[in-house]
Amino acid sequence: MMNEAVTKLVEALFIANGEYISHEKWILHFSRSLPWTPTKWDIKISEAMSTGDLSQESLIKRQNNIEKLWEEIDSYIIKKECPNFKLKVMQKTFYDLLQLLSSNDYITIEEWSKNASKSLLLAEPFFSCVTAIDGKIIFDKEKALSIKPEDLYYWHYEILEKALMKI
Repeated sequence: MMNEAVTKLVEALFIANGEYISHEKWILHFSRSLPWTPTKWDIKISEAMSTGDLSQESLIKRQNNIEKLWEEIDSYIIKKECPNFKLKVMQKTFYDLLQLLSSNDYITIEEWSKNASKSLLLAEPFFSCVTAIDGKIIFDKEKALSIKPEDLYYWHYEILEKALMKI
């Protein structure tokens, strides 16, 4: 499972560089020749791949190494693609959808379906502040404003909080 996380991390690095993702067999090797890599890429990726002594402590160290690399890649993508965005790149789709909802009295299910799956309305941060009636999706600003940090998983609350700042 942890090796899959490293593979996905390196794939994200290729995407951040606008490059096609290499075959998994060569992905690490070719990552070294990308135009941009996190600082001390060779050392950091080796640390992220190291299983250490297989203790809980070495697992935690490995997780932290992967997380730090992801944060650096995420920051690079944000700076390059949407420099004024103040969340993580993975939160952008949810944020944009909340902006779409909150900037309109309603949108039709057809309009929503052009941007996202209807099933997403059953997940946070949408579920707690959105209603679908008669083919319309309505964002309830009062409900959204009443949501507290402890009501949502922090990742979803961050998105909602930033979206509400624009209302």
